[in-house]
Amino acid sequence: MTTVLPHTLYPDQTTGGQALSTRTLRRALLLGCVLLLVAPPAWAHPSVQGGEAPVDSLATVTLAMAHGCGSEQSGGGDPTIEVALEVPDQVRVVDAEERDGWDVALEQDAGGRITVVTWVARDAQEAAPAVEFRAVFSGAPGDEVYLKVFQGCDGFAYRWIGTPDEPAADPAVRVRLTEADPDNPPPAEAEPEPEDRPDAAPGRDEAPDVAPPSAAAPVDGQDEGTVDGRDRRTGFLALAVGIAILGGGIWIGRRLRG
Repeated sequence: MTTVLPHTLYPDQTTGGQALSTRTLRRALLLGCVLLLVAPPAWAHPSVQGGEAPVDSLATVTLAMAHGCGSEQSGGGDPTIEVALEVPDQVRVVDAEERDGWDVALEQDAGGRITVVTWVARDAQEAAPAVEFRAVFSGAPGDEVYLKVFQGCDGFAYRWIGTPDEPAADPAVRVRLTEADPDNPPPAEAEPEPEDRPDAAPGRDEAPDVAPPSAAAPVDGQDEGTVDGRDRRTGFLALAVGIAILGGGIWIGRRLRG
């Protein structure tokens, strides 16, 4: 927009020029205020609908992209073809909602906890899609949880990962925790399968992988030398008893003959 100064419009008027300039300045300020109200912010970034989530409750979270790639205008830019959510420790994702034209993939750790949720577009052409997932947030009312989000397009990507502890150019999605929702209690956490637990005992139908001790084998705490020594001592004792009995019999026989 080109602004024409008052003295250019009225070159021959020298009186009233100050009033005319003030009037123009007021109009410019009014026009600027209107543009600020109508124009979308250039710093728009992904957000959670409502910006809040209840603690220790099953919450349905809507994660909305503000714009596509290559543009900071709300709703503008190239189509988004991938959205990935890195799940923080304070959040337990229960499941992710499927959308028409999108595939959903879940990554889990060894304990079965969902750590990454990824939505990939098949044929959708949306610059600023909104995806949903259900989760349980841990913490206290008033705490803030930050969701790190990856937004990818064809040849361009945003990494919304900035937090107060780890600042970055593009901020992560901030969620403020509120009081628990008694109407939506959290579901029970799924326990790992028995074969996945290192302390799991064998089933009733499974034989223990330890053979019973042999009758000839030494008992615990004894080695083979101990067993052999005991056998030798027992033989010597039996021999001594036999000699004693034999000697006693000879002595008795002599006394009887004498």
